[in-house]
Amino acid sequence: MKMTDLFLAELEREAVVTRRALERVPEGKYDWKPHPKSMPLGTLARLVASMPSWIPMVVNQDELDLNPPNGKKYEQPELRTRRELVEAHDQNVAGAREARVADVVAQVEVIVVHPDRVADVQRAEADALPVARPTSSRARRRFMM
Repeated sequence: MKMTDLFLAELEREAVVTRRALERVPEGKYDWKPHPKSMPLGTLARLVASMPSWIPMVVNQDELDLNPPNGKKYEQPELRTRRELVEAHDQNVAGAREARVADVVAQVEVIVVHPDRVADVQRAEADALPVARPTSSRARRRFMM
């Protein structure tokens, strides 16, 4: 089995389970927190629905600057209903399927062969500090899935 097939199979398995969880988010309870220091349920649900959209970003971009000096900061989409959460998740999963998965496999091979070549690794940056620097296929897989 090719690595691309493994990535896509895992995406499909996770998408089904995630969709099922989003379908069960109670309407009108988006401000609920299990603890005062916890993230509100609505914020967490929006985050989970948007996570598959990270896959095309990881595959198609060399860098991701979360705090660009002259750019717009990332804003989480406003998803106000369970239906909007599920639709956003489905769209993001479709975008992840269409991402150039073959590029991920090529990058994983480069990383495995040349782990010291940080310039070839896609990075997420916050205040110019690398947040993630995968150095093996396992790390890349964890970052993406």
